[in-house]
Amino acid sequence: MTASVRSDQNLRTVLKRLAATCNEPARLLELCYWSEEPELLAVLRHYVNLPEGARDALRAFLAITADCPETVEVRLTTEGDVRLASPVLSGRALQTVPLPPHDAHKERTL
Repeated sequence: MTASVRSDQNLRTVLKRLAATCNEPARLLELCYWSEEPELLAVLRHYVNLPEGARDALRAFLAITADCPETVEVRLTTEGDVRLASPVLSGRALQTVPLPPHDAHKERTL
């Protein structure tokens, strides 16, 4: 048996075990779907490696603008800064608050 055949069998075993023990099959299917998106896994890996405060701020910004993503503007400055803006935040300070991953889709008032 070749190494690639063993590897395929090991992967099938892991996938079968994962599917059999998953309490939320819809989430498993969603994970599979999202894993097909180009570059998403790379972006997630970079996001996970961000400092906690940066993750919190980014997650809060995305949660606040979730219902109106078309309002989000991104600007790269000559100093190397990335500026995220949206009129949704006009007159409000973006507070960096921890948002639990399972609640990230819920509307937050900051």
